[in-house]
Amino acid sequence: MDSNITVILQEVSFSYPDGTKAVDNISFSIKQGEKLAIIGPNGAGKSTLLTLLNGVYEAEGKISIFEFEVNRKNRRKIKSSIGLVFQNPDDQLFCPTIHDDVAFGPLNFGMDKEQIGHRVQAALKEVGLIGYGQRSSFHISYGERKLAGIATVLSYDPPLIALDEPTSNLDPLHRRKIINWIRHSERTFIIATHDLDMALETCGRVIILNNGRIVADGPAGVILRNRELLETNQLELPLMLQQSG
Repeated sequence: MDSNITVILQEVSFSYPDGTKAVDNISFSIKQGEKLAIIGPNGAGKSTLLTLLNGVYEAEGKISIFEFEVNRKNRRKIKSSIGLVFQNPDDQLFCPTIHDDVAFGPLNFGMDKEQIGHRVQAALKEVGLIGYGQRSSFHISYGERKLAGIATVLSYDPPLIALDEPTSNLDPLHRRKIINWIRHSERTFIIATHDLDMALETCGRVIILNNGRIVADGPAGVILRNRELLETNQLELPLMLQQSG
């Protein structure tokens, strides 16, 4: 395998227990350092796809991350390689303090106390939450909770970050903070989003999913300027392009 390839999906499908097919015969790869946006209408399979990457569900077909196949045997290696940030930060924050939430990952990967302390401080600094360690997630804003949720995966330093709707329901200040963080990070990203302006600003590549299938895969600047393609898939041009055009 090409050493620059981070993720490979080969003919991946997944159906929920009620028979609903969420992902239907998907194949693609992601290169190291690439920032990939997954877009599509509600119910297209975007969030399900992210959960398949870290083994939350077992899929048909084959998924490999850093040469390790996503399966039960490799679960620990996969968990340390990909940081999945949920859409709702309250699904990620459950400890008495932000410090404890951010320390949870490194603790479970067996790091020592001193190393965990350094990791927690580095993660909080990266998202702009220095000084928040002893605060409770119940006493900070929604935007700050979003940033804290990101810090919970940064603390174990995974080379691949999967973000589910990272800018949803955010005020302009915290949306901009997350956009700037993605733009300046050297990590590999896969981002499921309805925020096409954010995708255009941060990602070099876009995949459109609809009914669990890939209908387009290419440069963000090309796909996100194709009005007919977007509208056919229940999407609109990014606002910044509507205003300029």
